[in-house]
Amino acid sequence: MKLMQQPGRILIKAGLAGVLGVALATGIAPVLAVASPLEAAEVATVQPEPAIAAVTYIGSGLGTAELSDDGRGNIIAPRYIDDMAAYLSPTFKLQGVDSQASVTMRITIDNASAHLVSRVTLTLNRFGEYEQFGSTAVSRPGAKATVVTFELLADGRQFASLTVPFAPASAAPSDFNPLAIANQLAAPASAWVADGRLHWQAVDRAERYQISALLIDSTGQAVDMWRADSDNLTDPSESIAEIQEFLDLPAGDYRFSVKASTLHNGFWNGTLASPSSNRTELVSLN
Repeated sequence: MKLMQQPGRILIKAGLAGVLGVALATGIAPVLAVASPLEAAEVATVQPEPAIAAVTYIGSGLGTAELSDDGRGNIIAPRYIDDMAAYLSPTFKLQGVDSQASVTMRITIDNASAHLVSRVTLTLNRFGEYEQFGSTAVSRPGAKATVVTFELLADGRQFASLTVPFAPASAAPSDFNPLAIANQLAAPASAWVADGRLHWQAVDRAERYQISALLIDSTGQAVDMWRADSDNLTDPSESIAEIQEFLDLPAGDYRFSVKASTLHNGFWNGTLASPSSNRTELVSLN
């Protein structure tokens, strides 16, 4: 279980020891089989060429038409927007790239007044996705017909790209989906408190949850709010006592609610994050 304040400290409980730890504790050593050259040849597989297997996220609050792929891992994702500014932070699933390889991304922004190039290093998260730390700022894309290209390199060798051409919102096709690629997650169907724990119903595709603790006054109005993140996916619940301790909640009456999102939605952008669940019944904290 992990709670993360926004922003703030992290509380982590250690998990169970793995199989290797059990083997060491019991003195039972694992047996490793060595295949003959012939057997190795029979089971050998062809490593696929490096390519983008999927784009799982592009940016906050921006819609995208259907992705088009040239068959070599180069993807185009048109976007339509009239906003003053946009921020892109694509996340990729890759194929044929060794997990030990250095994966970098060359970012080129072309518009009417500038040609900007930068380079960032991508990190491999625990879900097997390569993500950028932070976002790339794009200024007035609709007005300037900006084109942003993200070229992916493994150990310095370019192998694929994602191109995001912008156009004014008025140019969007009639079937344009204004939501992000994965669409908005559903809200937890219900949240409740039982046996000293906050429980909620799991949400499909959710990779983390955000808990809101609302302080309720004598008239039933919420007068203050605290938030903490939880990535408890196996048992969607958290201890009320731990939430209180972690957030330093003062004594009073509280209601709790929960929303779901994906791991890479670092700012809980509403395009991906779900609406909040119902608020629980009153819980008195001392």
